[in-house]
Amino acid sequence: MEFAQCLREVRWVRGDENVRQIEREAGSQGDRYVFFKDGSLYKALEIRIGAEAGADEPDGALRTCSRSFPVLCVPEPEVPYRTLDLLSEQVTLIDTDQGLQYVERQDYLVYLLTCRDWNVDWIRLLLHSIPMGLIVCDRSRRVVNYNAKALRMLKKSEADSLNMASIFGEQVLSQVVDRGEFVFNQVYMREGLLADFAPLQDHDGSISGLVVVLQDLPHIEEMAMELDKVKNLNRDLHAVLASLCDELFVIDPDGVVIRASQSKIITANHAAGSDPVGRNFFSDEAFSDLPTDVVRLVIGQKRRISMEWESGHGVHILFEANPVLDESGRLVRVVVTLRDITETSKLKKELKEVQSQSVRYKRELEALRSRLAPERDPLVWASTAMDQVMRQVERVSQYPSTILLLGESGVGKEVIARAIHERSPRRERPFVKINCAAIPESLLESELFGYTRGAFTGANAQGKMGLFEQGDGGIVFLDEISEIPLSLQAKLLRVIQEKEVYPVGGVHPRQLDVQIIAATNRNLREMVESGQFREDLYYRLNVIPIEIPPLRHRPEDISLLALHFLQELTRKYERELRWGKGALESLRRYNWPGNVRELRNVVERLVVTCDSDVIEAVHVESMLPARRGPVKVSAIDDIMPLREATEMVEDQLILLAMRRYHSTTKAARVLGVSQSTVSRKFQKAIQRFPDLW
Repeated sequence: MEFAQCLREVRWVRGDENVRQIEREAGSQGDRYVFFKDGSLYKALEIRIGAEAGADEPDGALRTCSRSFPVLCVPEPEVPYRTLDLLSEQVTLIDTDQGLQYVERQDYLVYLLTCRDWNVDWIRLLLHSIPMGLIVCDRSRRVVNYNAKALRMLKKSEADSLNMASIFGEQVLSQVVDRGEFVFNQVYMREGLLADFAPLQDHDGSISGLVVVLQDLPHIEEMAMELDKVKNLNRDLHAVLASLCDELFVIDPDGVVIRASQSKIITANHAAGSDPVGRNFFSDEAFSDLPTDVVRLVIGQKRRISMEWESGHGVHILFEANPVLDESGRLVRVVVTLRDITETSKLKKELKEVQSQSVRYKRELEALRSRLAPERDPLVWASTAMDQVMRQVERVSQYPSTILLLGESGVGKEVIARAIHERSPRRERPFVKINCAAIPESLLESELFGYTRGAFTGANAQGKMGLFEQGDGGIVFLDEISEIPLSLQAKLLRVIQEKEVYPVGGVHPRQLDVQIIAATNRNLREMVESGQFREDLYYRLNVIPIEIPPLRHRPEDISLLALHFLQELTRKYERELRWGKGALESLRRYNWPGNVRELRNVVERLVVTCDSDVIEAVHVESMLPARRGPVKVSAIDDIMPLREATEMVEDQLILLAMRRYHSTTKAARVLGVSQSTVSRKFQKAIQRFPDLW
């Protein structure tokens, strides 16, 4: 296509010419523009032909002043160098040898795309820089222009090898060239391309060729997937913002709100129902109650700031501002969150008040428990042995001396300790029971003496008061004192001697005023001699020893206790039972190795299982083991191998120990062997001497 083919004749007009006449003449010639000269300035009028002119405009002088626009005039030799000027104008005058002519922008663009003049070679460079493939064809499907990207996408080395019909199909090309239609988004899977087709029209409306725009299909799919991902993220972000209970703002460095949650905590007071997006966080009235100076500080210092703040409406707010920085460290956003902590602040205040009273409440509770203890475990006795014990209790309870209660398991050492507390001047103060055998050795020290804040991993953040401190002013009852580890005996000695404790992790002692009552069913003197118990601690505990006799040594108490337990348990289980003839005598004949505890368990079992209103001797006998009285070791009355005799004595001793202590660990300690040895030989002893077990 030659450049001269793009040029058209100029129709000149005067200001007094009739509008309708100009439209008719221009329409008959196919002109779009008419021109006139105002001094040195050329102006153009775009003619509205036919229906476009409208019927409401009367005939009259051509109103060029209101509808005209300045026109660029370019000498023809300068056209190749002023291409960008021509492309930026709707219409341009060209000064040719034949006089002034004009060219329209679309015609000039077609010329550039189809021209083979090397004076416009930079246009080809421009085409080659486009990231999509471009191919320009004439009506005969011959390639007249292209870029390198198109050749690479079609895997061709030169344009002469391009057969447009074989690549894209004659049907699509005919649809564009013959009918002038645009065809978009045609997928060619073999080449992996997406193609768009557009016709090229000359100034007279005729189609001179077509343009094909090629895009890499995987690249488009990747962009589509990326776009979907962005859309999904945006949808998720809106869902998150809609579900937040906190009020949230995303602010740019100038203070303009970019995003905001739907929750309204503060701004609802000033802008109820309005959207804060687009408003300025620093100047808009909707944010006047907020500490905006904090956000300015975050922008200036690029650091997170969190603070508790009370609004003018009495709302307690947790206000946080977090800077968002890009890779270069430049601040790009500030995220502001507001959380209503009014209720939380109120609860924290109430919690502090409760914590400040907790120690007093604990002490009062222990005092109440101590006062109720005699009703739960009343002392019942009739024997002379227990009468002597109780007279001793009455005397020692008036003094704060350390007391050591001795006796077999189940004789009622805790009941005696509570009786001392109830009769002492400390009766209104706490009675704290500590079972030294029930608390794991790893926790015993922290339970006894307490610990400070952060003393060890997993510790309570506020620290913990030890049992000795809980008993301050009252009595601490150390049951099974023989089971306390040697490592803690020195600290316990200090509590008794100095009346002070060092919490775990603490450096300063805490003064105490407690009376110690200890209890054990083992011989502490023997433990001292074997190195299992500190001698100095033993003497500190053994200030006032009280020996509580076993139940078998006070048979006159058995009937009285049985009557008391039956009355208590029938009331508990809502039954009407009474002892029959011979039942109490059967109870008195039994050895009671478990003492008072065993007696109560037997009575409870009878109350629950007896199917009549009278508990007879036969019911009692069925509840008690066959043997009454202590187990007798059979004597050796004939010669036998020494090894066999030794094994027999070992078995009988193990059975005796198990009968008394009911624990392989305790039996092993008494016999001076390992627990595994007792466990192994105990099974053999049962098989050899079944009548002893």
